[in-house]
Amino acid sequence: MSRLALAPIVFVLLSIYGFTDEPGDVVLFAVPLLLALALATDALDGWLARRLESTTVFGSVIDPLVDKVVIMGSMVYLAAMQWSSEMVPTWAVVAMLAREFLITGIRGEAERRNISFSASIYGKAKTLTQSVAIICIPLFYRFGVTPNAGFGLVMLATLATVYSGIDYIVNFIRQMRAEADSDAA
Repeated sequence: MSRLALAPIVFVLLSIYGFTDEPGDVVLFAVPLLLALALATDALDGWLARRLESTTVFGSVIDPLVDKVVIMGSMVYLAAMQWSSEMVPTWAVVAMLAREFLITGIRGEAERRNISFSASIYGKAKTLTQSVAIICIPLFYRFGVTPNAGFGLVMLATLATVYSGIDYIVNFIRQMRAEADSDAA
């Protein structure tokens, strides 16, 4: 949950210091550091919950939502700012947001039907690629790395996002059919 508290700090810093032609070190160093800290606490929270066998329904619902706020909020900012927009095309962010909304809706329906909808390896890959992208893009800009590298990371994240969304949809449909077959029997 601590990463939810870091999200507004990141967004305020981006709002104040990011919408310039040349963002300063607050955006190019502090923001990636805060994002890395937020995402590291996510991994630590999950590991501790599993290790201590203290996973909860609330945690399984709120954790992915907090991830979406931190990651997708950062992606929206990066797409909107002039210095990073070449690396983060708006269409890619829209595709990622559409996937997040769709899968969140499906997850809600799955939970209503008591259908298992836990994170898949593809969902974890999606989160990892998105996280790497939002941390690296300001650093790439700061150190003069070609914008193509940032764009490549965003394309990788977009592919992982779309693929994981398709995987979740296919698995949900399979489980719905299995449920319908068992009800008919």
